[in-house]
Order: sequence, then C-alpha cells, then structure tokens
Amino acid sequence: MPHAAIFDVNETMLDLGGLDPVFMDMFGDTHARREWFARLLHLSAVTTVLAGDSDFGSLGGAALEALGVSRGVEIGQAERRALSSAMGRLRAYPDVAPALDALRDDGWHPYALTNTPSTGAEEQLTAAGLIDRFEGILSVEAVGRFKPDPEPYLHAAEVIGSDPAELWMVACHDWDLAGAAAVGMRTAYVERLGMTFSSIYPQPGVRADDMSRLIDLILATRV
Repeated sequence: MPHAAIFDVNETMLDLGGLDPVFMDMFGDTHARREWFARLLHLSAVTTVLAGDSDFGSLGGAALEALGVSRGVEIGQAERRALSSAMGRLRAYPDVAPALDALRDDGWHPYALTNTPSTGAEEQLTAAGLIDRFEGILSVEAVGRFKPDPEPYLHAAEVIGSDPAELWMVACHDWDLAGAAAVGMRTAYVERLGMTFSSIYPQPGVRADDMSRLIDLILATRV
C-alpha cells in the first residue's frame, strides 16, 4: 500500500479566522468565534457519547443559538445562514498547499477526514483551492460518530485499504490526534496560533509550527 496521510480540515487546514467578521456583526467581538467552536466540539462529543443523530452543521446552529442566549443576542435563520455561508468560503493557511504538493511529489496519498458532512467539506476544500490535492474526502457521517470516537479513524483506514498503524493523522487538535493514536495511527501535530497540546494525551510523533516543516518530518521517517 502506498504511503497515506489523513488531514483534519477545520483549523488544521482552513483558517476559522475567516468567520470573525460574522461574529463581529453578531456579537461585537471576535472572541465569540472561539467560544462558538468550543461549544460545537462539546456538542459533537456529547452527541457521540449519547448516540444522538445530528450532523455537524445542525450542531453548529445549536451552538450559535446557545451562544446567543448566553450573550443576550437573538439568533435567527439569517444569522445561521450567514455563518454557514462563511464556513463554505474559508481560506486555507498559506502553508497547506505547498505541504500537500510536497507530500504528493514524494508519492504519498493525502486524504481529508472531517466532522463536517461530505458535501460541506467538498464545498470548503473546493473554495480553498485544495480539493484536487486529495485522493478522497472522508466524513464522519459515514459512521454516524464524531471524532475522536474510534469509528471515523477505523473507517478511514478501511476506505484507504491500510492498517491504521501505517497511516499518519495530521491535525492541530490534541483530542483529534488522541483519537487517532487510540486506534494505532501515527500522529503529526501542526501548532496553530493559540493551540496547545495537553499533557494528558499521548504526545504526537512529530510536531512543527508550519505544515511544510511537519511534512518534512513525516517524510523523514520513511515509514
């Protein structure tokens, strides 16, 4: 099996800072964006534990409504649509495309694995100019469980046709890499601004503050 690496999408490759104007319009500050995304991740984790049936987009709307209640801001369909539209137009970090190109030039096969539904993920990666750099776009909707539950990672390995131990998972979230490590994947941590890696999780195999440097470290392993 050719070498393959799996990439998280939101925050790892796509800059959520593109949502800041939306949150500024709604709440008057950009800190609300980080609070919203944290609420969204919390909802996805709880939904998975309780075996709930909801997609990431619906949870994003629920997280936005909850944030509105906590801040005394009324959230309606117009606000939901504004956020959804902005999510579909996020830009990639400038280090992502060159890193993916370097990986492919070395004969590797990149895949994306995201909590976002597949149609939304394809829209995002197309708008960001990255879609053609991937062998496949994988979504957790295929298994009905959000990351870091083991099922999305195991499903990705099955689709790729590889043992999890032969795959790299690339992300800027420690919890995402912890989920990948739990099924035996190798892990690569890109240090995005404001992110930290908790000491309670297995430490990543490689880490760097630039995606291109991170790919260099992965390629240097030759595994």
